[in-house]
Amino acid sequence: MIKAILFDMDGTLVDTERLDNAVARKMCKELGFELSGEEENQRHGKTTKSFYEYLFEKRKLDFDIQKITKKHLNLFEEELKKGVKAFEGAKELPGILKSNDYKLALVSGSTKTQININLNHLGIKTFFDVIISADDITKSKPNPQGYLLAAEKLQVKPEECVVLEDATVGIEAGKNAGMKVIGVQNGSLQDLSKADIIVENLTQVTKEILI
Repeated sequence: MIKAILFDMDGTLVDTERLDNAVARKMCKELGFELSGEEENQRHGKTTKSFYEYLFEKRKLDFDIQKITKKHLNLFEEELKKGVKAFEGAKELPGILKSNDYKLALVSGSTKTQININLNHLGIKTFFDVIISADDITKSKPNPQGYLLAAEKLQVKPEECVVLEDATVGIEAGKNAGMKVIGVQNGSLQDLSKADIIVENLTQVTKEILI
């Protein structure tokens, strides 16, 4: 029996990924190189720190990751404060699920500050029983740490959870956690083929497909 719904945030609830990619491109340009399409695609689902770790290791670069990460986050948060677009169904679905007695968690590679900005902007923060951010985990998606921690805090078993994800690595994280995963397209070109079910957007997430 499904008892809990675990949401990703960036790319699933809010259209922040294009904005974040723009910040990453700007950061890399300042460091003296252009971010490739393949590298940009690796940004999806990763924490900011783990993305730069991947990038600098791949390019064999020796920059201060902590300093670069902090600057990226500061720039990104300033952009978020201007407001971001909510995907279709993002403002309505959490309330509908709570009214049907599901426990809700948000599991994101974003910081707590970024999460609070976005959820307050959408007016849905109070619906979530548990919020897991980049500040709470040591391993980024596709590692299942975040989803397993959310299930533990919600006091449910992994098999009692459904994950809503838009990114390939996020879907892998949910499956690695032993959970049912619904891939949410939202117009993205991410490979969602490993999801149990694929929907165009959150308005198609109904009680029938959560069972």
